[in-house]
Amino acid sequence: YEKFIDEAFRVLKSGGKVLISSHLDISVGSENRTSRFSKIFSSSLWERVARFIYFRKYAVGKDDHTLHLESENPVEVAMRKSGFQIEIKEVFKRYFFIVGVKSI
Repeated sequence: YEKFIDEAFRVLKSGGKVLISSHLDISVGSENRTSRFSKIFSSSLWERVARFIYFRKYAVGKDDHTLHLESENPVEVAMRKSGFQIEIKEVFKRYFFIVGVKSI
């Protein structure tokens, strides 16, 4: 991700923006406990089913293209290090997005 951020900074013109979004690896136990029904029919179940179908269809390993982050901080630090100014940063339960602006 650091090379991507460096390259994004290089190719963007002044005032250009980059948006980076990903999931966070937060254990299920750290979230509020919910009913068994809502766990079974949650979006995470459907996401897991979709990922399973994708992995089977394209014969990729489970983590072939997944970066595991427990916090958005490494991405934010890399963006600032490359020269981006953080315009927006939002963290949800298990997801985040950061918008950086090239100000040079």
